Amino acid sequence: MGAKDFSTFKTDLIIELGSRTDITTTLQGLWLNSAYTDFTTRAQFWGLRVPFKYMFPELNTSAIINTVGDRAWISVPTDMLVTTTIHDTSNDRKLKNMAWRDYIRKTGRGDSDESGTPNYWCRYGTYYYLFPTPDDSYVMEAFYRKRPTALSATTDVTAIGAEWDEVILKLAVIQSLMRLKDYEKAEIEKKEWLDVVASRIQLYTQEMGDRGDYMKPDQSYHQWNY
Repeated sequence: MGAKDFSTFKTDLIIELGSRTDITTTLQGLWLNSAYTDFTTRAQFWGLRVPFKYMFPELNTSAIINTVGDRAWISVPTDMLVTTTIHDTSNDRKLKNMAWRDYIRKTGRGDSDESGTPNYWCRYGTYYYLFPTPDDSYVMEAFYRKRPTALSATTDVTAIGAEWDEVILKLAVIQSLMRLKDYEKAEIEKKEWLDVVASRIQLYTQEMGDRGDYMKPDQSYHQWNY
């Protein structure tokens, strides 16, 4: 079965809500996109905490950003949600992340005589600030998790796998029922939804089996001579 397109999502949402005729096409789209965005950016749903290291693989991306000599900052990608790291491609090395409070304590940031090859980065607002301030043009590659683009065209599909389509649809149903003040039905839908999401996320941990240290016994076993 293929991925649901935006048109199918809206049709299915109305069916799930009892084929109501008072919910416009515009509202259907808004509510579906709200559920889609929430599902891919929230860390907790009604007591279910999404694993800290869990990230939708399809939303991991990178962008090339060139520095400008004697300018301390480079722009953050417009679709960035969380930055993983920044790699100095020109020198083939990873920059270290620095807290903003530590960055602003640094002296010589505006002095061209103190500029050089950046070793650190920190995010502040819509900019990455680099230290030392770049003395030339360097090619930086920012690795980050992006916000998904909202569905708009009838043939649009989500950026994540089709296995999540029903999960997104059901989340839209739950949120729609709550907007419509039908809290009893929303509560019933929640229980099943939480079970499905929890089990689906666990599937992704199977990829960790290829790591050399993943199958090692926990250190706590050693104290019992296992």
